[in-house]
Amino acid sequence: MVPSLTLEYTEAGNLDDRMDAVKRAGFTCVNLYSGICKHLMQSVCSETKVLKSKLQQRGLAVDWLHAPYVYPVLYDMDIEKFSVSVGALKTAVNIAAELGARSLVVHPFDLDFPKDVDRGDAVDQLLHAFSVLVDYSHRYGVHIAVENIDEPYN
Repeated sequence: MVPSLTLEYTEAGNLDDRMDAVKRAGFTCVNLYSGICKHLMQSVCSETKVLKSKLQQRGLAVDWLHAPYVYPVLYDMDIEKFSVSVGALKTAVNIAAELGARSLVVHPFDLDFPKDVDRGDAVDQLLHAFSVLVDYSHRYGVHIAVENIDEPYN
């Protein structure tokens, strides 16, 4: 296992400054938080290539990329919300693969997770969503990591 540092937790500055700070601190591997993933999901593909190039210029690899967790709703039985959520996370898998990340961190729920979490259909839907994501990400060499906390409610 190689020690890595999340760019979000480095000294203030733009993305280049943060990558430089990680490199100066002796790290060779970084973690990319959900804000970067969200930005890359809504930008042109060349931005992912630019970020990858900047990381490579500094000799930095990507350990994990954190998927946005407020928008995807994987437990919702509404087929349209579910399809859009899974599709968005498949896009995040593609970005993680392009950046060479080992893992994509995914939250199983958002801030509005229903109080009746014991309901079998919501849990079954969640399990189905993760089986789809694991199957999809396996083709790209990316692991799905489940983060079961939700700030500040952890």
